[in-house]
Amino acid sequence: MTIDIPLYINHSHRCAQAALKGILRKVLPGREFSYKDLDELTLHAREEITFPSQIALALLNLNVPFEYFVKEHGLEDVSREDIPALIRKAYGGKAEGLIMKTNVVSLRRSVTQLLDSNSAIRIEEKPSWQYLEQRLREGRVNLCLINFDVFAERENNFAGHYIVLTDVNSRGLTYNDCGPIGSGKDKWMSRERFQGVWQLCFFDHDLLVI
Repeated sequence: MTIDIPLYINHSHRCAQAALKGILRKVLPGREFSYKDLDELTLHAREEITFPSQIALALLNLNVPFEYFVKEHGLEDVSREDIPALIRKAYGGKAEGLIMKTNVVSLRRSVTQLLDSNSAIRIEEKPSWQYLEQRLREGRVNLCLINFDVFAERENNFAGHYIVLTDVNSRGLTYNDCGPIGSGKDKWMSRERFQGVWQLCFFDHDLLVI
């Protein structure tokens, strides 16, 4: 079963917003969102990182049902502790570049509001391959954050990239990639390759199910 999700191309550091635009086109077909709208909804500006919690906050404010999977104490840590210190602990020598692109105020705001609304699902392990397949067969959309550096087989600076799964089976998956590098609809990735790149965020499990 392949889910038809519209593809919008990312031209300016907005892969999260481009992916969300396609998803919202499917789940809220009567509404149209500009990139300015999506930036405001996800608390995004310029070349900043859009964390999954910021997308979850946008869905929450739009009253779109979603499942957002976070690590035990992940949101609590981000809401209370020093965020640059958490990033340094997670990413070591590559952390400073990530810190420069992190809007600490926006990240903490998204996490705080998700905690207040009790909107996150806390689990120790990442959701299983079978779970992704099951949700897709139910007509739900899986939005995944991957490590694009590992995907592109280049130096790992922990660059993130969002893809929208359109089909999942025992051998692999198809996905929409908003680019700008390698953009395309219903592209193929093996199960092994996906599981090797689907590991990035330090406080959640790189997945939103909409």
